[in-house]
Amino acid sequence: MPRIPTLVALRAVSCLVLGADLGRGVLAAESPGGAVPPGTVEAVAGAFSPAQLEFVGRRVMESVPDCPAEVSVVVARMFLEHLQQKDPDKLAQLLTGNFAWRSQQSTLLRLVGAQLNGLPLVTLREEVARRRLQAELELEAAAGGSAGTAARDSVTLLAKIKELSPVYLRRLVEGRTEDDELRILLKKVRQSEAGGKPAAAVKPREMTAAEIVSNFTRHNQEGSSLQRLRAYVLEGRMTAAGDEQQITLCRLRPDRFRLVVGDESATRLVLAFDGQRYWRQAPAGPPMVLKRESMGPQRHLGEFIDGLFGEAGATFERLDDGKVLDRPVFRLAVRRPDGSRYVARLDQETYRQVGRENDDKSTATYSDFRDVAGVMIAFREEVTDAEGRKSVLTIARITPNPAVIQAAFAPPPPGALDFFALEGATRASARVQLK
Repeated sequence: MPRIPTLVALRAVSCLVLGADLGRGVLAAESPGGAVPPGTVEAVAGAFSPAQLEFVGRRVMESVPDCPAEVSVVVARMFLEHLQQKDPDKLAQLLTGNFAWRSQQSTLLRLVGAQLNGLPLVTLREEVARRRLQAELELEAAAGGSAGTAARDSVTLLAKIKELSPVYLRRLVEGRTEDDELRILLKKVRQSEAGGKPAAAVKPREMTAAEIVSNFTRHNQEGSSLQRLRAYVLEGRMTAAGDEQQITLCRLRPDRFRLVVGDESATRLVLAFDGQRYWRQAPAGPPMVLKRESMGPQRHLGEFIDGLFGEAGATFERLDDGKVLDRPVFRLAVRRPDGSRYVARLDQETYRQVGRENDDKSTATYSDFRDVAGVMIAFREEVTDAEGRKSVLTIARITPNPAVIQAAFAPPPPGALDFFALEGATRASARVQLK
């Protein structure tokens, strides 16, 4: 069984995740007889050639010569996954000589900064942030920006950001500032240098809850991208109280889900809903059917997407505004059809959902937003419960619309080789081969 802090944090997972590689073992156990739709795993994500990985790795080292080699390897794969999800056409151009590095340099450097976060490399992290500022300014100049923009002293610019706010600086240095946020930050710096005041944000109280939700929808998806999303799988890592667990979540419209929790050695829990039954299975035991009322907040794992997108019939109420990391936020009470509620915190400039307040007094902050099939998703969630205990969810991979089937969410039939037995046999076979 997973630890309680991990399960508490998973209540907020459902509003953030939009996909990842579920893995061979899980899918093989999801349908009677172990049948897996052709290409379910291999065609989904991460099938990059050594040439692609080496090419991007070289670019990382050229952009940041002092970058640790192990970091460049991780960043290369993350950058390729970013292209695969956001713009497959650009990925196809990568090795042709027609790839526009200038438009992707800021993203590459952001990923480097994110991977350096936590390492004792303060000077290098700031240098990566400076190079990212210079890359953005050069991109502006190439697009016809004001004269002299590309020649701006990036060292001076970074120092100005330090003066404006240590929070802005920290987010930039840690690779948590998205490109659109970076452009807003540059605008603030320019206004400050010109001696003027930053443009006032739209007065919050002039906007209704419906208008804020509409802006959220418009800013967090391209066109009707969400309507084209039918299923997704997620792979991530949850840390709480010094414990680390791996989680895999598979979801299918309208409310099917399958959550697998484990660690490096084995799977510890499977929790799922097939549209009619909630069920749970632990090692050395059969699947157990659960009543809805016994699920508690975990039933919200059945929410396919965040209620702010307006798909689940939630209602909204405007509350007093607040701040998250020194930035003003809108606060909206989101009430589900079953009567449960939470308070969403939306950044007033980007309309990203950067936080959440839960009825049990726990709070969550969201960061590392990335584009997944046209929908903006936070890849990092930090939850603090009412007692001050913290847990962190880091999403490693997101894959939209994999080839999952309805049977993936149903418990194994009586007599079938369950997932844990199959996993144990696979690990035993691997040990024999190693000998």
